[in-house]
Amino acid sequence: MSFIRQLFLRKMPTTTSQPASLAPTPLVGFHLSEARDYLASNEYQQALWHCQEALALDPTQGDAYRLRGAIRYYLNDDSGALADLRYSLTLP
Repeated sequence: MSFIRQLFLRKMPTTTSQPASLAPTPLVGFHLSEARDYLASNEYQQALWHCQEALALDPTQGDAYRLRGAIRYYLNDDSGALADLRYSLTLP
């Protein structure tokens, strides 16, 4: 398994110091989990769709942008991947 895949398939730890307003809602969490699962099974279009849904619900989720960046990388959308990964660095 490639380094990028390993990096984005692992679940990001949640800490107790993270404000509740930054934690994903259950529906956003569902879409991110589904996106990770589809990415793991090489179903990139489905994974991308779930990331888009998560971002439509909460555009402040850095995890969603990082995950979408990885998915775009596997879809050979290098500029989109780079844009998502850069933008994710500006979010918590």
